[in-house]
Amino acid sequence: MAFEPVNTAVIGCGMISEIYVQNMVEKFSILHVQACCDQDAGKAASMAERYGLAAMTLDEIIENPSIELVVNLTGPRAHFPTNKRLLEAGKHVYSEKTLTVALADAEELVRLAGSAGSPSELRRTPSSALSSRMPGS
Repeated sequence: MAFEPVNTAVIGCGMISEIYVQNMVEKFSILHVQACCDQDAGKAASMAERYGLAAMTLDEIIENPSIELVVNLTGPRAHFPTNKRLLEAGKHVYSEKTLTVALADAEELVRLAGSAGSPSELRRTPSSALSSRMPGS
């Protein structure tokens, strides 16, 4: 089956990120992991070096038109503002853990991702956001 890999970045290089990035790089040919970022630039640099990625800031990821999907592995309190910025920039978002810590914030993100003309998708399962890339979809 032929498909175009989805250019992907990871935000948050804490404990859970290692298994996520390793699996995304080694097991999911539908993903092309390009970049990572973390508030701690040293963590991002270390992750980038281990997996051949670019260490970027959140602003650089948002401004990079080639990055289509962002996997948000930050802490739950950072999910809403981060996911909102990503969706407003037209990125697809996969959010680990809880979507947000407040129901109203989650509802706003769902509305934003589903608004008319929005190219963005907001998912908790990567296969949903990626299925449109598969032949016959």
